[in-house]
Amino acid sequence: MRLAMFLLATFVVVFGLGVPFQQPPEQRSASVTLTLAEYTMFDPDGQPQLTRSYNNMLGGPTIYVKPGETLRLTLVNDMPSETVPTDEHANGIRLLDTTNLHTHGLHVSPHAPGDDMFIRIEAGADQEYVFEVSKVHMPGTHWCATTHLLRSPVSYHPHFHGSTALHTGGGAAGMLIIDDPPGYLPQEIENLQEFVMVILHVNSELMKVYSGMYEANCLRSGGSSIDCKDRFWGTQIGDGFDSLLVNGQYQPKLEITANRWYRMRMLFSSIDVAISPMLA
Repeated sequence: MRLAMFLLATFVVVFGLGVPFQQPPEQRSASVTLTLAEYTMFDPDGQPQLTRSYNNMLGGPTIYVKPGETLRLTLVNDMPSETVPTDEHANGIRLLDTTNLHTHGLHVSPHAPGDDMFIRIEAGADQEYVFEVSKVHMPGTHWCATTHLLRSPVSYHPHFHGSTALHTGGGAAGMLIIDDPPGYLPQEIENLQEFVMVILHVNSELMKVYSGMYEANCLRSGGSSIDCKDRFWGTQIGDGFDSLLVNGQYQPKLEITANRWYRMRMLFSSIDVAISPMLA
């Protein structure tokens, strides 16, 4: 889900209950590197949970591109290799060390080195994607992610068949914004302060189910129980959690000033639910 919301604060508003709101880091170069690797997140109770995500953060950086630019994006797969090959399970959870990249909202070529969902990047390998953005491409928010309940402005996420759910569902998704050309928006809107919110839904119980499906396939491929144990979602601590995280934070606090308009760019990433955001 992607949303661009304009908000008028008529009094001082505080959203959230926790730590101060932080925006994702920005990437404004025409040459960007994303690295998918192990990452330790913390659940709302402070328990550590190993997952997979981009650039040593939960989610990924916000990538800005101008209409008419060519974005060269290198995806590095820094995941450890599988002990037991699970390629044979074509329609199941498999190859958790293999990934690729897919965007939502970009009108670009679906053929390599463009947005080709059949590209296969194995552990230790990398791939350069080339996205040629038209001069007349509609501006706005897009995303890169691994699953199709991600709705956003433009976004990016992993999309290798077999590992998508465990990659994207674990927080590997980010926002990609096509800049507004000069004069495209009224000046009073163009100059608004902007907040980027990548809202990640992480359901650890569902992730554990998918992890178990992988382990079963691994055993069918001849692996031992030790070889096939998923170190990520197969070894959870505590009772599990089902949470929404904003830019990797749990219920962050955002303060805005009275009598000012703001521009909110929102991306919602989930593999199992949809939401209807509202201000309250």
